[in-house]
Amino acid sequence: MRIAIGMLSLRTLALVALPHAPEAAHPARLPSFDCRVLAAQIGTAKVWQTTFWAWRTDDFGHREEYFVSPCFANEANCKAWLYWARSDWDPNYVPPQPCRRGASY
Repeated sequence: MRIAIGMLSLRTLALVALPHAPEAAHPARLPSFDCRVLAAQIGTAKVWQTTFWAWRTDDFGHREEYFVSPCFANEANCKAWLYWARSDWDPNYVPPQPCRRGASY
């Protein structure tokens, strides 16, 4: 019996000692930009855009809707913004358009 408990203890210790993969960090919250202003600054070909629509009901039962087509200076910033938009409005959002190069405003 002591041997079985000892073996179980060693197995548990070995499992605890295994290195764990670190959790992926959440992307930073980033601002979105007006497409025309950003295109004037960096050029239309370098602008990334998505479209996001969501809704929620406030404490008084009123439906609040959110529809935007924000622009970003690169794809990574666009994807980071979408991550937080989906998190903030979950589960009431329509699957957003993927981030695409070139503003369609």
